[in-house]
Amino acid sequence: MTKPTSPIPAFYLDKADPGSWKALNVLASAVREATDGAGLSRDVVELLNVRISQINGCAYCLDLHVRLAEEAGTAAVKLRVLPAWRETSIFSETEEAALTIAEAVTLLPDDDERVASLESARF
Repeated sequence: MTKPTSPIPAFYLDKADPGSWKALNVLASAVREATDGAGLSRDVVELLNVRISQINGCAYCLDLHVRLAEEAGTAAVKLRVLPAWRETSIFSETEEAALTIAEAVTLLPDDDERVASLESARF
């Protein structure tokens, strides 16, 4: 398999589908309010955004949220081991609970184990 020699043209959702872009911004604002209301710090929120971007496989989102996480003070080691966060002891209980919830809602429960994981995660 060969790599493309030219960059993939940028896709601008705001231009292609303004209604979807507006809906995403409304959702992002609601999530921001919810995380602020839950007392989650900006570094934890960006850690979650990085993990969700990893799951979704979005290179643009990963680049954006890794930079924002670094700016918010997220430890570099946490970003490096994030895909294997369950295998480490460097994440706080709050971070672990938040990561559990983020993964459960990003992946969507498709079995009893994931549903139980989502139900058991508490801040």
